[in-house]
Amino acid sequence: MRFIKIEGIGNDFIFPEDPEDIDSPSQAARALSDRHRGVGADGLIRVLPCEDADARMEIHNADGSRAEMCGNGLRCAALFLWEFRGVRRNPARIRTDAGVRLVEILIKAGRFAGARAEIGVPRFHGPSDAEIDVPVKDAVLRGRRVSLGNPHFVVFVDAIDRPRFLEWGPAIETNPLFPDRTNVEFVRVESRRELTVRVWERGAGETLACGSGAAASLAAAVRAGRTDRSASVHLPGGTLSVDWPEGEAIRVAGPARIAFRGEVDLDRLMAETE
Repeated sequence: MRFIKIEGIGNDFIFPEDPEDIDSPSQAARALSDRHRGVGADGLIRVLPCEDADARMEIHNADGSRAEMCGNGLRCAALFLWEFRGVRRNPARIRTDAGVRLVEILIKAGRFAGARAEIGVPRFHGPSDAEIDVPVKDAVLRGRRVSLGNPHFVVFVDAIDRPRFLEWGPAIETNPLFPDRTNVEFVRVESRRELTVRVWERGAGETLACGSGAAASLAAAVRAGRTDRSASVHLPGGTLSVDWPEGEAIRVAGPARIAFRGEVDLDRLMAETE
């Protein structure tokens, strides 16, 4: 299987050149994403033909589970379409499991220089002050549930302590309060226009970045009156610009980059890793 690995501020994905040749994308995602025996990635993205958009983006997390949406994945898919499928419509229309999303391709000197992806209109559970408490071992964490086609739980913290993050993230992801599991964002508000975020992704664990997580973090901060509607969101892999015009979809802008191209014996790899 020939593939292209693309990353968006450290959130990395494997794009098969011939995605329809993969019979079991869930199993392939598990085998390919393994950072020791496989290629190594946060997930597998298949870019497939679509009648009502430029392409359909199908995402499988590193554990093989299906993801409805992925903000960084949208920018990476836009780069894939630009470089390898000759798509020049701008904005590009990409269908996800959460619906069609518009992705504005940013051009500099005639080359792909990044993208601004429409993530969706956030949906909250309950009224503006509806936060819930989630017990995790030695603590109870209060946060806000936000949906952007995929589920998020946003917790505001004074400091982001990595050992606690690694303990609390998986505990919240699999808490019975979230029957479909959830992405988890730990957010420190730096100013009205600046957030620092660590993300525990459902099905992938700790990642360097998450576009929909950055969007959910801003949405929760705006809903709580903590920030303005535009902010720089700092993640371990880099910074995203997030904008939520009133009554519209949240947009996330940032880079996407081809890490490398390669070839792998997928059948052998899946047999060895199952």
